[in-house]
Parts: sequence; structure tokens; C-alpha cells
Amino acid sequence: MTDATGKMKSSDEIFYDTIKGLQGITDSQEKNRIASELLGSKYKELAPLINGTSGSFEEMRQQAHDLGLVINDESIDKTNTPYYNNSQYSSVY
Repeated sequence: MTDATGKMKSSDEIFYDTIKGLQGITDSQEKNRIASELLGSKYKELAPLINGTSGSFEEMRQQAHDLGLVINDESIDKTNTPYYNNSQYSSVY
């Protein structure tokens, strides 16, 4: 999947777009059917998120980021520090 400029979307962006799209479906039976098709068995775990609003999803997403629960390029770059690169730890990794 690509964005409007033709750049490949990240899996995070695709997930966000999927949840946002499902939240926009007003017919609950149709929403549940599509969500079940797209997400399989994980649908039931994600149902509260799918049935929420895009604002609540964005808020939860920001909280996860603020708590450091999101693995992204920024968090990976933080591991590139002298502490992690110390030779005494190299045998562990």
C-alpha cells in the first residue's frame, strides 16, 4: 500500500488507516463482518478500539508512544548508544 505520494506505507500506518476506516462504518453488523475478515481471531481483542472513535485511538496511540511502548526508528536509534555498544556486552548480543 502506498500513500498519496506513492511512498510505501509502514505497517503502523496501514493498521491506523484500517482501524480508522472500520470506525467510520456505521452499520455495526457490517463493521463486525469486515473487521472479522480483515483481522481474523484478533478482531475480538481489538473490538473496543474498533468501536471507539478516531480521537480515542489517537489518544491511546500517543499514550503508548509517551510511555515508550512503541518500537519505531526513534526508539531503535536510542539503542545505538555507547552503553549498548560497549564491548563487554557484545558477547551477549
